[in-house]
Amino acid sequence: MRIVLTHIPRTGGTSLFRALRDQVPEANAIEFQYMGQVATISDKELNRYEIISTYIGSRIFDRLDGSWTKIVILRDPITRLKSSYWNLRNNSECISFATPFAKSRSFAAYLASREQPVIVQATNVQVWSVLGEKGIFFRRKHAHLGDNEIFKLSLDRLATYDFVGFTEHLDELWRRVCEYLRWPVTQLPRLRRSSVPYPGEEAAPEDVSFHTSLDCELVRRALIVHGTEG
Repeated sequence: MRIVLTHIPRTGGTSLFRALRDQVPEANAIEFQYMGQVATISDKELNRYEIISTYIGSRIFDRLDGSWTKIVILRDPITRLKSSYWNLRNNSECISFATPFAKSRSFAAYLASREQPVIVQATNVQVWSVLGEKGIFFRRKHAHLGDNEIFKLSLDRLATYDFVGFTEHLDELWRRVCEYLRWPVTQLPRLRRSSVPYPGEEAAPEDVSFHTSLDCELVRRALIVHGTEG
């Protein structure tokens, strides 16, 4: 049993990672939050882990050998975006280059921004995480591609996952994972607040579209294929 979870922020990945570790306490498990953490270890050391949760996206798959059960959780993009903004503003444990932008600006002004830290935290994060990585340097490597090409590559990558779940139906995903691995179906812990008091003001439609258009289409397609599983 070897499991890798692509942890897209504000989708419920923290709860799922805890549930995985609780099922197999003896497993060698790790959570990578930054690319630098992965860059400092060898492929041999990386493949000694049995449960990996990674915020850096599916790019890590290129360094994994043998058979891994791949999991990703998607979420309604606008809801995820509002949750991310709230978390940056209110969670003292959340350290991000985008934090000062969220703390100093209204939701509408935050989305109107095109600064790189905001792009990394807000702009089609789910598409880029599934494709490889949401970081600005990875995005620049694909700058020669149009949105349609980027979306298609992400959709192809999504097809390589064994489990695609949704924040809104996280318990159902957990049940399917447990049954697949022949584990007892335990209660999924709720470790972070997913329902937050969203900003009262509405952002400009063109800004919402800029940050979520590809994610909206990815989630829509994923729901068609995976939304009724189980």
